[in-house]
Amino acid sequence: MSHFASLVNPDLTMLSSVLQEDVIRKFLPSELIPAGWSCQKRSLIENVQSLYKTSNKRIQVYGSPESLEKTLEIFMSFPGNQQFFHLKDYDVYKTYLPIYKSLGGNAYFYKKEMYELLIHHTPKFNTLAPLQRLAYNLISFYLRTLKNKLATSHEMIGLDINLMEVLVVKNLKFEMMMERGDWKTYPTSFAFEPKNSGQVLNYISDLLTQSETGVKMGSGLRKKISMVTDDVPVEENEVEYKKMLTWLDITLQYFNTIINNNKMMFLARSETVDSIPASKIPIRLFESNEERVVMSHELLHAIKLEKLDVSGLEDRIMAMPKLSALSFRDVFQMIPSDIFKMLEFVRIPQPPLLRDLRMIPTIDGNNCLTTWQFFLMIFDDAILIKRLFQGMKGKQWPPIMAEFYTMLMDTLRLESYFVTYNTYERIKLKLREKECRLTLTNSEVESLNTTKQELDQKNEQNEKLIATFQEAISKKDLTIMFWQSRDQEKVRIIKELNAEESKAIPQRSTEESEKVYSLLSNLLATKTILSKEDPVKKSNDICDALVSKTNSKLTQQFVKYETRVFQLQVSSYIQTVENNIKLIQGNQAIKSDQIPEIPDFPEFSEEFKNFHKFILKKEAPLLCRQLLNLTDEIADMECVICINEMESHDDTTKCVHCKRRYHNHCIKSWLKTKSVCPTCKHGMVDEQEFPAL
Repeated sequence: MSHFASLVNPDLTMLSSVLQEDVIRKFLPSELIPAGWSCQKRSLIENVQSLYKTSNKRIQVYGSPESLEKTLEIFMSFPGNQQFFHLKDYDVYKTYLPIYKSLGGNAYFYKKEMYELLIHHTPKFNTLAPLQRLAYNLISFYLRTLKNKLATSHEMIGLDINLMEVLVVKNLKFEMMMERGDWKTYPTSFAFEPKNSGQVLNYISDLLTQSETGVKMGSGLRKKISMVTDDVPVEENEVEYKKMLTWLDITLQYFNTIINNNKMMFLARSETVDSIPASKIPIRLFESNEERVVMSHELLHAIKLEKLDVSGLEDRIMAMPKLSALSFRDVFQMIPSDIFKMLEFVRIPQPPLLRDLRMIPTIDGNNCLTTWQFFLMIFDDAILIKRLFQGMKGKQWPPIMAEFYTMLMDTLRLESYFVTYNTYERIKLKLREKECRLTLTNSEVESLNTTKQELDQKNEQNEKLIATFQEAISKKDLTIMFWQSRDQEKVRIIKELNAEESKAIPQRSTEESEKVYSLLSNLLATKTILSKEDPVKKSNDICDALVSKTNSKLTQQFVKYETRVFQLQVSSYIQTVENNIKLIQGNQAIKSDQIPEIPDFPEFSEEFKNFHKFILKKEAPLLCRQLLNLTDEIADMECVICINEMESHDDTTKCVHCKRRYHNHCIKSWLKTKSVCPTCKHGMVDEQEFPAL
């Protein structure tokens, strides 16, 4: 299983058997799929299990059937999967929506997946099952039609926590409104004439075409709507149809408002560059072991799109192959410092194993693989390669091996570090054609020379031995040539590193060193506070306390979501602190203005605080108080009554005059004999004994 965080758990239970089989055949070598096997009308795991029973043992390299199912779910989870697998806009399915971290610790994901996120947050409502499925199909069709209009698949966008909160809160309100029956007062009414089921289709068509984007239905979706109205008569279920249409109207307006208010997140950057400035330019940084590279043409495209000066690097990049790559070091040396500061490098881990294959979107809307994945997939089809090589005769080896070698080298020369998936399919098809022609040729020769083969049996045995020897040599030569190309690159990098080591290490000024040392001291102190306070664990304790005190499922869901959002913000904060410490300790010449700023330590949202006060009858505790920028109270470290330090989980009471806090039990004992604040001497009473009127 791949190691990445996802906003959505995959759900392929509604995927048709035809689409399931298409996914399986695109992923597995054809030799692992027996002749006559096909997917039946059942779940994906059941079809995978039936494949394991009939396939050869080599399929076990993918682990158990459950492991292969997870691998297929990962394989489907990339922008552009709809076109790649020929999925229809109204198909109901969910794939992973992976979250990637930038070098600065910020969360990013592919912009096209914003529409899948909206589908995941589609409000729910209760009605007849066929009408409910139809309504969800229509929303999926509408959002995926908008998604397909987004031409670029490679663009990434930062994860907006505020938008996530809006989606959750708005959905809760919308679902409660539908549950209470408030939809009946909605101003748009849907009147039906007797025995006119076509009105439902007309209403739905009007709702989709009257939206700002003007989405039109195809014949497949129209047929699906007609089937529902035939199975569920309108005249007998008029109220339920009105409920569904009202829900559809409100949901379409709701999603249109979100898209219009967040155009930067839903539209291609080329459509918003003139109206919305960008503080950061996301660039994908592909990581594999110790290697970090970016797509050279993607880097140039992103910088040019923001209308920045690229005169110093455009000619150099345009001379490179279409899918060439630049190392992170090359980018740092090539890009001017003022532009480099605007780049946000988003880390895209590359799986080392073939079974974790993931497609990589390119700037022209295609998909590609790394060269390493390409070679693995070509040679992983070992049965095909074995048949091809074993079918060669002595005289056939040189031309066939020369053609095979030329084909692979041309691919690397034209596409460099990355290889398009179409190229992989084309080369695999050529290998199959070569094997078929070789088999046909050999069979004809054998039929014509049967007598000669019997007389020269001994010579043929010698030829087979030679062929086997030549096969081993050819494979060895290919391997040596492949690794030599990698060794040459390593030698070049070593020479550059040696040249840099010979230069004198630049020294900072004394004043600059003091600034950096002060920043490092603050960062180390912050790290100590985070380790001691453990805000993630304490937030879990607060969440558990709130959940245990309420029976409302909606409130429990909201509390758990808010806690998760807070923990994601804390994790991002901790990662930023640790990254800055490593950055300072690993670079003696770094200056203070080169160190990224630390964001404010997160707090629970106001809605969460209100829920806490309402449920537990007290204020929500402030976690890691020392790290917060408190403006309305004194950052107390100890209670002046007992002179003991106050922890974040302690119950405290604050004076409204001087903002000083005390332990609850300390101030209660104090107020039994005195009615003034121990610090400012203003009047103060026990709020539980004398509640505000």
